Amino acid sequence: METHKEINDFNTLNKEIDYLVRKRQDLDTQYRDLDNSLKIRESTLESPKLQEKVAELSMLTTILRGEKRKSTIIKNESIKIKQSDINLDKNNRVDYINYLIQSFSSDGGRNFTFDEMTNLVINMSQSFMTILAGPPGTGKTSTAIRLAKHSGLLDDDLTFSGSNFLNVAVGRAWVSGRDILGFYNSLKDLYQPSRTGLYEFLKSNENNEYLKLVLLDEANLSSIEHYWSDFLGMCDPEGANRKIDTGIPTTTERFFSISKNLRFLATINNDSTTEKLSPRLIDRVPIITMEHNFNYKSLPSQILDFNGAINFEKLNSAFNISASEASFTQDEENALDSILDILSSPIARTTSIKVSQRKINAMKRYCHIANEIENMHAAPLDYAINQHVIPLIEGYGSSFKERLIDLEQKLSECNLMISKSSINNIINHGDIYGDSYSFF
Repeated sequence: METHKEINDFNTLNKEIDYLVRKRQDLDTQYRDLDNSLKIRESTLESPKLQEKVAELSMLTTILRGEKRKSTIIKNESIKIKQSDINLDKNNRVDYINYLIQSFSSDGGRNFTFDEMTNLVINMSQSFMTILAGPPGTGKTSTAIRLAKHSGLLDDDLTFSGSNFLNVAVGRAWVSGRDILGFYNSLKDLYQPSRTGLYEFLKSNENNEYLKLVLLDEANLSSIEHYWSDFLGMCDPEGANRKIDTGIPTTTERFFSISKNLRFLATINNDSTTEKLSPRLIDRVPIITMEHNFNYKSLPSQILDFNGAINFEKLNSAFNISASEASFTQDEENALDSILDILSSPIARTTSIKVSQRKINAMKRYCHIANEIENMHAAPLDYAINQHVIPLIEGYGSSFKERLIDLEQKLSECNLMISKSSINNIINHGDIYGDSYSFF
């Protein structure tokens, strides 16, 4: 029996070695690509004629222009957003959710249950960025656009320009903030915004009393943590007031602040054309998985018509709360502790899964508000774990599978069936693809 066990361990280690070899080859390929790109840029910067050419062009443009730097911001025609006649508060937030459900059901798109809509609204209110993941055709992009429309952030004709909603189609091979925001051009002595329009959108002072929503469509066509790096630190409460550095060499224009009413929604797909999300990004955002679900249940006949935009302070007060004010119920705390123990407990030849305090605080805030609403069918902790903890799962081998099986059993004991289903899918998918278990 001991010899048999040693043989099994040997075979497992061989599989793990094969997996690591493939991973090493992928990393070597990425390294070579980056090294070649770096060498090209270094050769350009080390050219002896570069400084002379830059100085010459700078002088010529200054002489020919004969004027001081001008702003290149193109101001869109101002569109005054209609405000809702109803004041949103904690007493009528169920009515607001039902209003959105009814609005979604009447426009011919994907229907949302009460749980799904509540989950979407809470996450969008509490998180600087919320990611919508799922296979094509599940309505990820249309959900963001319809939410903006029915929230009164753009008109019925889906006119994006000048509204409080911006649709950004992420490009392949975006590598820095200049691709999504813009950059300071020292030769022209001006700031050149990116064609996405995000810089103008952020600088606009119109309708700042309402939510400003940005959709990053197909966000992982490029590495999000690279082109979105200016905003990554703003996902934390302590970094919410961080300013954007434009690079403009004047004290008045060098930095600008991001308004508190800004939120990002990002859609992602998982295939060979997309980039994998980094652990530091997953640790800062909730990931809502959207499936092919078009079920719809009838709503009360009398639904408040919130027709118009909700004041952001009212929206934030109704669906958001600080981590210091939030709390779990005792059952939630006990269930979460047992789940975290399974994820972090030492198991031979496999890595543990660490859940940061940042994630725990996010789940606490989510559960606190969801428990107050009370109309959700599923347990709030179920949604919180599925969106904050399950995406952290990544590992290899039979020992890691044992950890996932233990987690699946614990989720079943706690009646957290949404998360249990996600773990079951990860196990089944990993068994097919060579003992490699990952949420993505």
